[in-house]
Amino acid sequence: MTSEAPSESFLDYFSQARLFWNSLASFERKDLIDTFTYHLQYVKSKSVREQNVEMWANVDEEMASILADRLGVERPKVSPVKDSKSSPALSMANTAYSASTQKVGVLIGDGFDGPAVKKVLESLQQHGAFVHIISENLGTLTGNDGTQLEVQETFKTKHPVLYDAFYIVGGSAENQEEFNQYLMEFYYEAYKHYKPIGIAENGDSYIEIPKQKNPLGVVFAANNPEFGNQFIDAITQTRFWDRK
Repeated sequence: MTSEAPSESFLDYFSQARLFWNSLASFERKDLIDTFTYHLQYVKSKSVREQNVEMWANVDEEMASILADRLGVERPKVSPVKDSKSSPALSMANTAYSASTQKVGVLIGDGFDGPAVKKVLESLQQHGAFVHIISENLGTLTGNDGTQLEVQETFKTKHPVLYDAFYIVGGSAENQEEFNQYLMEFYYEAYKHYKPIGIAENGDSYIEIPKQKNPLGVVFAANNPEFGNQFIDAITQTRFWDRK
């Protein structure tokens, strides 16, 4: 305990937040604003939404103005402190990544191409990725060469958001229509969240590929002897923020 008055910095609520905002790359700023928007749109009180906008204006006026437009309230009236300090260490854009510890979901059914899948799985494990076999039901899957894989997760119990990347293999299933639908859903969720996606030689038959050729971060095995290395490189990059 002390009877001394706290320093001026004790009442400085926004300098660290401004430093963090100033340090973010453009895609990180967009993601942060989208996150604030998601949560604040649940707030039913217009007054509370307005107070949030006024508060965030102390960090960045443009960010607060975008939030105001999305939340249906007036743009901020406060004048934010101009502070251009930044730190490269605070941005993910300056972080060195690897495939190690990345969670890769393998979407697969019976009759898969055994040799090709084994080669990819071995490469993922050698690079330290955590591989989860995901299919219709728990149990054992058998490839076209007799290779067997134990299913660890099912489509009904897992969500795409839980994984960093996907390897879409496909195959046969008891309920083929439902199986195909799950593959499409996992693919689209991963795609719109900029995640790496590897597609086995016959995997593209289960999904609609975007019209542009070779969309960023989507690696195709068909006629591609470098698929394994390219997929590892994509997982290492973690996100493809310029993907359309």
